[in-house]
Amino acid sequence: MSVRLFIVAVAAVGSLSAAMPAGAEPRSLDLSLDNAGERTLRCSMVIAHFMSDELGEIAPGERLMIALEGDNADGSLFVRSGDGRRKPIENILCGASDDWAQTRGEVPLLPLRTSSSERAHMACHLEGRLRCIEMAP
Repeated sequence: MSVRLFIVAVAAVGSLSAAMPAGAEPRSLDLSLDNAGERTLRCSMVIAHFMSDELGEIAPGERLMIALEGDNADGSLFVRSGDGRRKPIENILCGASDDWAQTRGEVPLLPLRTSSSERAHMACHLEGRLRCIEMAP
């Protein structure tokens, strides 16, 4: 299995957003998405304030790794921008690269928001639309 790594940015210590409560540290979270299907998937991260970041494509049998941060107090998930600012994640969407609009679906983020784990692993495939199953990390 081929593994690709997607890291939005590496945060410097002390560059936490003002939105994080005083004394609270973000939880590092590594999310891996396996393409368990037969079609190439294209994934995109929906960021708050109507922005998105392309995460790239995942060929069948390949894995995409995404470095996130979590806030244990309220379940918020974040990525770091190039300048170290935290960008809140609303959704991660994936679908067939050749028919994205008709096949896209949400990667379930609730397990990531409610867990204190530092790793999450999901196997995704298409059944008309995207379906992901949480796997043991």
